[in-house]
Amino acid sequence: MIQEYILDSNILIYLSKGDQKIEKKLSNLRREYFFVSTVSVVGVLIGEKDKAESERLKQMVRQFVPLDLRSEIAEKAVALAHKSKKKLKFKDLLIAATALVEGLTLVTADKDFKSIPNLKLKLLSL
Repeated sequence: MIQEYILDSNILIYLSKGDQKIEKKLSNLRREYFFVSTVSVVGVLIGEKDKAESERLKQMVRQFVPLDLRSEIAEKAVALAHKSKKKLKFKDLLIAATALVEGLTLVTADKDFKSIPNLKLKLLSL
């Protein structure tokens, strides 16, 4: 069965650094394609150091299907912030909300996401 996944920012960062372990784990997931939140894309591109790296990072994120932030996702992020027992980063709330609204499984190395009810997770160990 094909599963639909959204990649967390930390996964994109590992991929940008050429992490072979993460690449192999992702290649083992049965999926048609991967989605990314524009929040994650911004997080990765902010870390660019020069024009060459900027272009390399842009090429990398183009291989994924982008999901834009919209009001339904923002509202879900606010609801998560109010319900969550654990304080999550603003960007993590938006990424989790995107996964929930779109019905996607979040691929991450961040265990903090386990505190979000009903969030489908694929937790990758490094």
